[in-house]
Amino acid sequence: MNTELETALATIPGYTRHARAAAALATHYTRLRNKRLDAGINPVFRSCQELTEQVTAAALSDRLPDELTEHDWGQHWQDVIRHTQEDLLFQALTEATTRAENQRRHLISQGANTALRSLNQQLQQLLAAVRAGRASQQHADTYSRIRQAQRHIFTEAHHSATRPMLNAVGEMADLYEHWPRWTKNGKPGSPEPDQPAPWTRHGSDPDSSTYTPEYLQWATDNRAHLWVPTFPQLQAAAVRDNRLREQQDIHRQNVNNGAAPRERFTTPHHLDLDAFLAEQNDKEPAHV
Repeated sequence: MNTELETALATIPGYTRHARAAAALATHYTRLRNKRLDAGINPVFRSCQELTEQVTAAALSDRLPDELTEHDWGQHWQDVIRHTQEDLLFQALTEATTRAENQRRHLISQGANTALRSLNQQLQQLLAAVRAGRASQQHADTYSRIRQAQRHIFTEAHHSATRPMLNAVGEMADLYEHWPRWTKNGKPGSPEPDQPAPWTRHGSDPDSSTYTPEYLQWATDNRAHLWVPTFPQLQAAAVRDNRLREQQDIHRQNVNNGAAPRERFTTPHHLDLDAFLAEQNDKEPAHV
């Protein structure tokens, strides 16, 4: 797990403690399960067979004690007790491990937006460092880990966002402003052939969460609004981007039909980026 992700998840109340408990239980469960698998046969069943032969022999020789459970049957008896305890412990570990993992997933689902806000703070600190100088490979590596953490949280929380949505407006709030000819073409997130995405032009790959210093420098120089949105912010950004492109298509059709002068499409005021970001910042964060 990368440090950026650890820092973000640590902001979820109770997550670190429950995650540590879930990991410890899983380790002991795996260890005991492997031990039982290596034994080949159920040890309780094997000890029971051996004790059965001992009890039968005692009965045949008229030496069967009146109090069977209090009698010392020797090593076979001790083995039965030990294996039975181990069997009970394994069942308890199985249940406890499942419960702990379910609780961990519940916490990350309920607190995902908190973790995402932490990642966004880390990202803004990184971008400030880039603006103070030049983007380095170390900056790019940190940025890649932040994006890996973002995708990890989305996966863990089982959010419905698609990968193209996450790789587009989940990366850049002002995607339209920097990639206005991005179109769906029947495939979500598929760019027009003559205009590759900004990150592609600078050697980065959102699908694998690998980014270059050149991309970070381009984003800084062009004042791209890189962010790590919460789930509600991501959904709102996707709606804004779709509406902008719909308005652009309408404008283009009107121009082609001669119903409007051949002027450049301008962003409607209600879809302005600054207004959108201000609205998102004013909203109370929501759960997944």
